[in-house]
Amino acid sequence: MFRKLFLTYFILIILSLAVMSLIAIGSFKEVYIQEINQQLDNNAQMASALIKEINVSIPSLESRMVELGKSIRTRITIIDRDGKVLADSERDPETMVNHNDRLEIINARATGKGQAIRFSNTLSLDMIYLAIPLTPNAPADKIIRVALPLSQINHMTNQMYRTIGITFGILIIIAVLMGFWLTRKVTRPLNKVAAVAESIAKGDFSQQISIASNDEIGTLTKTINVMSDELRQKFSEIREKSNMLNTVLSTTSEGIIAFDDELKIIFANAAAGKLMDFTIEKAANTHLWETVRHEQLVKFVKNRQVGSMKGSASMDIVSPNARQLRLYYTPINALPDNFMLVIYDVTEQNRFEQLRKDFVANVSHELRTPLTFIKGYVETLKEGGMEDKQSAAEFLNIIDRNVKQLTNLVEDLLELSRLESSRPMGSIIRLKPTAINKLIERVIENYRPAIAGKQHIVTRNIDASIPETPLDPDLMSKAIGNLIDNAIKYTPSGGKIELKAEIELDKLKIECIDNGIGIPQEDLARVFERFYRVDKSRSREMGGTGLGLSIVKHIIQLHQGEVSVQSEINKGSTFTIKLPLN
Repeated sequence: MFRKLFLTYFILIILSLAVMSLIAIGSFKEVYIQEINQQLDNNAQMASALIKEINVSIPSLESRMVELGKSIRTRITIIDRDGKVLADSERDPETMVNHNDRLEIINARATGKGQAIRFSNTLSLDMIYLAIPLTPNAPADKIIRVALPLSQINHMTNQMYRTIGITFGILIIIAVLMGFWLTRKVTRPLNKVAAVAESIAKGDFSQQISIASNDEIGTLTKTINVMSDELRQKFSEIREKSNMLNTVLSTTSEGIIAFDDELKIIFANAAAGKLMDFTIEKAANTHLWETVRHEQLVKFVKNRQVGSMKGSASMDIVSPNARQLRLYYTPINALPDNFMLVIYDVTEQNRFEQLRKDFVANVSHELRTPLTFIKGYVETLKEGGMEDKQSAAEFLNIIDRNVKQLTNLVEDLLELSRLESSRPMGSIIRLKPTAINKLIERVIENYRPAIAGKQHIVTRNIDASIPETPLDPDLMSKAIGNLIDNAIKYTPSGGKIELKAEIELDKLKIECIDNGIGIPQEDLARVFERFYRVDKSRSREMGGTGLGLSIVKHIIQLHQGEVSVQSEINKGSTFTIKLPLN
């Protein structure tokens, strides 16, 4: 900017001074020529007066012309009526030609004064001439002519040119220095303003302009400073809101991908990258199909962009990492030609829904079987079965057994519901220091009749150094009791059951070991599920509800512990409980 302004100022100054110089030179030359003409006229008048006063002969006239010409530094010539040169201050009249054809002579005879600038053949010089009649009333008579060489005028003109040139140069230097100073004075604050404006455009609102002036530039700097402060405040608010929005979108469990009408990704959160297996840092400004390698998803979005399928829509897909996803596509109303894809992970939701369906089906099945038996035998008794006392007694025993099965099922369902409803708060658990050896002994005593009925050998291997552990005695008795009950049911008569308790690292480890029928490897992962039975018919015959191990798992989880199982077919099973000591 400085260069442009200074160059413009410099050109204007040069042009202005040049025009002024040309005008000055023209005016000076015109005035000087007028002065020369006036000088010649004065010299002619003076010479005419002197010649009239002295009435001398021609030879004397010539000598007087020479003296007079030298004194006034002017060439003087006398021409008679016939054009003959009578006397000349610088040449011999006898050598000079007739002068009646000279322009100044002709004009002098015609108008009383004649002027001309021409080349003198006599002196071989450019001369300026002025001629007047020696007697004003007789212009046709003698003519007196005075002349000056143009070289004298040119010398004066050249001096004038040099003077004007020097003055012109001095004025240019002064103007350049002043222009440089003024330009710097104007452009320096403007450069500061431009630098700060550039910083503001790049997002740096900390810059301020420190220019103290009351002119337009000062007003401009104050305005820019105020604008910078306001922009800093506005951008700070926008940045805070943007950060808050990005934080919310980044931490949400739903995947979110925003893109324009060309399917270029504008935003993608971490959940979207995790669900669809792409890097969010590289996703911005790339096409959807370049980042998300899922043909079904890309086709779904493309179909929404055209034709009658525009608008909000949803679809279920399976992700690259085998998760069940639900897609919701919708236009962004606040941003025309921009769209958003929300991705929900419905794997757990679908699993829970399936569990619910399985639970309902299992409960229905578990209830239907004993109810069918009860209904059938009741109808048999009503139709005359009571008359056969032996058959009636057998039927009533079957009805009683199925009623107990239903009772056990309802009680286990209520117990399981109570345990699940208390998680994760553990509202039903009541911890207190408990001696594990005494608790196990009480549980075994509860199952003593069943143990004796199958002649099982039960051994206890409990470390006496185990301190009292914070447990809920009732719930833990229920859990260990269910393990013992399973061991009794699935261990043949005369089998062995062992209960062990010891400290392993910082946990209490309890094991229930039997040498029963065992569990197939493919069923081990599911034995703690509700209503899961390895052998469904045999389990039901033994009075099992399919909920015992699920209840064990929930009780141990309420104690912040874990339960596991190891088993081999026809060799037995080992159920292990690990509980924190503190």
